[in-house]
Amino acid sequence: MENHRSLEDKIKALEKPQLQQLISELIRKSRDCKKLIFMWLGDTEKVNEELIQEYWQYAEEIISEFNELGGGPEEKWEEALFISIFAVVLIFN
Repeated sequence: MENHRSLEDKIKALEKPQLQQLISELIRKSRDCKKLIFMWLGDTEKVNEELIQEYWQYAEEIISEFNELGGGPEEKWEEALFISIFAVVLIFN
């Protein structure tokens, strides 16, 4: 708890430009951090956009691999299909 409190105190002591720089660096290094910030800000639309991009990118990787190899495991194809359908559901919700 000491280390946690110490980190929290250090963050609270940052000036606004330093805090902005810290947040920018965290976002640059982690997509999850970006989603967490959108969630914290209550911007669920941005969270959904991030998830959609992430899902499409993952499905695209699987589909590209299938295209290069001329096929692949059925489970991987089903996974890509499920991810694509889930992304479409997020888009229209």
